[in-house]
Order: sequence, then C-alpha cells, then structure tokens
Amino acid sequence: IGILDPWDARKLIHTFAAPLFMITWPLFSNAPGARMFAASVTTLNAIRLILASRHSESELGRSVSRSGDTREAAGGPLIYVCMTTIFLLLFWRTTPVGIVSISALAAGDGMADLIGRRYGKTNPWPRSRKSVVGSVAFWLSSSLVSVGLIKWMEVTGCMTVDVIDLIPKIAFITFVSAIFEVVSESFGDDNYTVPITAGLLSMLLLQ
Repeated sequence: IGILDPWDARKLIHTFAAPLFMITWPLFSNAPGARMFAASVTTLNAIRLILASRHSESELGRSVSRSGDTREAAGGPLIYVCMTTIFLLLFWRTTPVGIVSISALAAGDGMADLIGRRYGKTNPWPRSRKSVVGSVAFWLSSSLVSVGLIKWMEVTGCMTVDVIDLIPKIAFITFVSAIFEVVSESFGDDNYTVPITAGLLSMLLLQ
C-alpha cells in the first residue's frame, strides 16, 4: 500500500489483467460452451465493478479509479471488461482477431498512458494530450503481446496459424490503432474505440 501512485496502479491493472486472463485460455476445454464459461469470469468482474461504483466493493473501486472515487468503476473499467467479454464471445481462441483486439485495448492503451505521462511532455501530438512516445509504446506493446499470445495459442494447439507470417499484418493493425487512439480522443472513449478499430482491421486482414 502506498508504493504505487493510484493512477499507475490502475494502468498496470489495465495493461495486464486481460493478457494474463488470455494466457489461461488453453486450460479451457474444446466444448462448445467453454467460451461461455470463460466469459462468466469477465461477466462476474463486470458485476463487481457495478457494485464497486455503488460503494459495495470500495477497495476494488478505489484500485481501478483515477482519483479514488469508486463511481469511476462504472466508467472506463466497466467498458474495458465489457469489451473483453464481447471479443471473447465473438472470437474466442480459434482466431487471432479477438487476441489482437483485446491486446490493443489492454497492453496498447495501458502502456501508452504509463510511458506517455512520464516521457511524453516534450513530444505531444498537435492539438492533443497524447504524446508521440506514448503512441510508440502503444504500438510496440500491443504488437508484442499480440504476437506472444497468438504464439502461445499456436503452441498449445488452440489455434492453427503461423504467427511469423502474421507479424507484418499485426504490426500494421496495431500501428493504425495507435494513431486512432490519438485522433479519437475528442469523440469517444478509447476503451471501445481502440478494440473496435483493431477488431475491424483484424477481421479484414487476419481471418
């Protein structure tokens, strides 16, 4: 307690929660209902966030909020969990689409903020609070996590793809998503604009 700034703690949760959950996907069976069972985990988290926003789970609410106000749990954190659930249900572990989309949401957006706030003050994008170094962090982290998780699914037999062949396409998808995170700042929450952008591009290029 007190080791990390609340904002840093929140962004670390944002960055690692979904990728660590995706690492466990090979533990689920091949049964048709396996994705529904997996989605029950994120659905339960969504319920907990709603309760946290109403002060029922105040410790959780404070850990995912910027300011310590538990009501923030029903904002970005809830959207994050809902988007993870949607992409899990739609694409599961049989296609790279869901993995790239969730990785952009989690690792990309999370690292962009962590790195950008520290090293981006001298290199902001024009007319934006976002920074060039933050966008580079987004691109690199989301690309690396996407490739790593797809390779993990390939090695564990969940996915029949050659991840090496997909690297240029993944790098392009995450690059466009990083740019869209900047331009969408004025008209949407990046907790849904980023994964939707990555998802649409992934459906076009990776399926």
